[in-house]
Amino acid sequence: MTKKELEKILAGKQVVVLHLDDWADVTQLAEVMERHKTPCAGSLEILRLGQRFGALEQPKAKEWVLRPLADETAIKAFIEQRMAAYDRMWDG
Repeated sequence: MTKKELEKILAGKQVVVLHLDDWADVTQLAEVMERHKTPCAGSLEILRLGQRFGALEQPKAKEWVLRPLADETAIKAFIEQRMAAYDRMWDG
């Protein structure tokens, strides 16, 4: 994945499934602003590339998804929602 391709994804509104090779590119191209460990799905990483933001998650063992986020308010809301969902899954 190139920087231009990553910028296009982060500028969009669609969640994108990443191949393992692309995941490595994303973590090299973008700054990891935050990392949150989850009880059942690896880590949730908040990325920044210029003025664009995204959340990188691992919902399955060999699958990563990149979700564009509009701004810091959207980041905070997404983290709270996602971590609450993980807590409910973990607690059963």
